[in-house]
Amino acid sequence: MNPVQTLGQFLADRHTDSTNVRALSKQWLMLIKTLESLNIAHGDLDVTNVLVYGSFPAMKLHLVDFDSMYVPTMPGRMLYEQGHEHFQSVQAGIRQFNNEMDRFSALVIYLSLIALAEDPHLWDQCKANEDAKLLLGQGDFRNLRDSTAYQLLRAKRSNQAIQKCLVELELSMQEVRMPKSLSNILDGTSIPSTHLQPIEPVSYYEGTFIPIPLGALPPNPPPLEPASPPPPLEQLDIPFTIPLEFLQSTVSDSSQSSIGSSSGQQQQFSTPSPQSSTKVHPFVWLLLVAAGVTLILSIEYSYLFVVTICLGILALIVWRSTRQ
Repeated sequence: MNPVQTLGQFLADRHTDSTNVRALSKQWLMLIKTLESLNIAHGDLDVTNVLVYGSFPAMKLHLVDFDSMYVPTMPGRMLYEQGHEHFQSVQAGIRQFNNEMDRFSALVIYLSLIALAEDPHLWDQCKANEDAKLLLGQGDFRNLRDSTAYQLLRAKRSNQAIQKCLVELELSMQEVRMPKSLSNILDGTSIPSTHLQPIEPVSYYEGTFIPIPLGALPPNPPPLEPASPPPPLEQLDIPFTIPLEFLQSTVSDSSQSSIGSSSGQQQQFSTPSPQSSTKVHPFVWLLLVAAGVTLILSIEYSYLFVVTICLGILALIVWRSTRQ
């Protein structure tokens, strides 16, 4: 006779035996239906509180650890234990001390059993553990759509029972409620086609990568053509009006005459010294710098050479005006 094992130990040893696992799933469904019909809840269903006796075809399930058990004659009792983290919802407040408090854990266990009966490789792919969790755990419940285990289960689209359980699990978490009973889930209508479609990953726009060497322009940049070719310099009839009062040297304090005591006396200014007239005005330097920049750029863009000539002529005019 086979020794008694916990549910986790039994699956760790025999998850590759689809016949035993399938028979175990039927036993589990019968056990949960019996509890639901009696309005009884265990309160702490997990891989260690369920014992498996024997194997197919003589297989029986027994529950142990009834510290959190609910019976109809115990209404209003305080719920002291919240159950194992991998078999309870991460959403606070949905688990109350009543005959429905086993529904989440019962659904998670049944879902793992029917999925393992179809694909034993899920035990390793979902990182199941005989002492802690089955195919889904707390980390999966926190972000179900991004869970690798959830995606693997969703891939079993031909199995209606798996898909019904997954849809109800997801809906109950979205609506912040306890799942329906296993009987209602499995007896429900077929899953809408929208729920059976694989979850598409969120797509993000990614621009085209253009390698640009540091300190250099992109290779073979397209030439910039002007809208219309500029007219020859000799045809430009643009008067350059330079306000000479802004270009002459400022009057020094030493050249000012003192104001007389009489109101008719006018202030006299001395003419600029020869040394101040020989200084180049800053505006001329600015024009020369601009001409130098455009001259460099004209190597790449030829039409800027005309601008360079214009700036040079303008600098010459300003320089001559300041020397007068």
